[in-house]
Amino acid sequence: MKIAIGVGLLAVACSCNGATAADAVAKGMDLVDGAIVCRSYDLTAWLYGQVNVARHAQRTLSPEQRRQRELITGYDVGQEPRLEEWGCVLVPAGTPLAVEPGNSVPVVSGLLANGRKFEGVTLPTMVTH
Repeated sequence: MKIAIGVGLLAVACSCNGATAADAVAKGMDLVDGAIVCRSYDLTAWLYGQVNVARHAQRTLSPEQRRQRELITGYDVGQEPRLEEWGCVLVPAGTPLAVEPGNSVPVVSGLLANGRKFEGVTLPTMVTH
């Protein structure tokens, strides 16, 4: 694995060598129903917060409250970021994950139900062994 450390960013290029196909499974957290997997821990954590806040707003604010808040702040707090625009993926809860050993953050890889491969970093609380 190659790790490049930048300003507050842990960039990861993972081939997840040495990990087995069913080390763990993806797990949701709060209102996020799976593991967010991105190229860096910082990006994963930030997107988790954005998705979770949006889902809480969708559940608790009426459409009128969301519209009023958008008029004040300039954006809809209930609008989730599109993970794919950030190079990330939401891996559904229960999806098998290979976890690369020896890292301080979970570096994972696997296959989505549609056969698409993914690899990157997720939050420790989004993985269960």
